[in-house]
Order: sequence, then structure tokens, then C-alpha cells
Amino acid sequence: MSTEKKIAKLEKYSKKQNIGKLSKYADSKHPEIRLAVAKKLAGIKTDESYNTLIIMLKDNDSLVRKQAVLSLGELGRNSAFTHINYILDTTTDPDLQKACRNSLSKIHNTEV
Repeated sequence: MSTEKKIAKLEKYSKKQNIGKLSKYADSKHPEIRLAVAKKLAGIKTDESYNTLIIMLKDNDSLVRKQAVLSLGELGRNSAFTHINYILDTTTDPDLQKACRNSLSKIHNTEV
């Protein structure tokens, strides 16, 4: 199956909030598929989507890592703060640093 068809399937899984099937693609050998998974998980506020995004923070592709950070910011869970802050402190990638700051701000603003 082509990458484009797989990404189209991800859209269906996202609409149905089928985390199990989305998460299976999180370790695809294609970075564009992993990137799409990270984007889709931002809209599904479950423990499984959060856990998958935490794992994706260690992806070898910088765009996937950046999207995982941004998606965690969208989820707004306080527990993501420590993970994102660690990345901010250890990365030299300015784009990733900016994404971290953005997500930390969103998390801070959603605290109750």
C-alpha cells in the first residue's frame, strides 16, 4: 500500500478515534506516516494517545519529534510538561525549541 493511501487511512482512524490502529502506524518506517500519526493524536485526548506521543518524542526524525511536542501541547496534560521541558533543555534545534516553548505555554494556560 502506498504512503498516501496509508495516510488516508489514518484520517479514517482519526475520525473514529481508533487509537489502536493509529498507534500501530507510529513506528512506521516512513517518517511522513509517523508525522501524520502525531498530528492525528493531538485531537484524541486519551491515555493511549498521550503515551504514544511520549514515545514519539524519541523519534529519529526531527519533524516527527516536533509534531509530537506540538500535539502534546494540544492535549494540555500537565504530565507532559516534564518531558517537553527536558527536550527544551537538551536540544539545539531552534525549531524544536520553539515548538517546546509553544507547547509548554499551552500546557501552562490549561492548568486548573
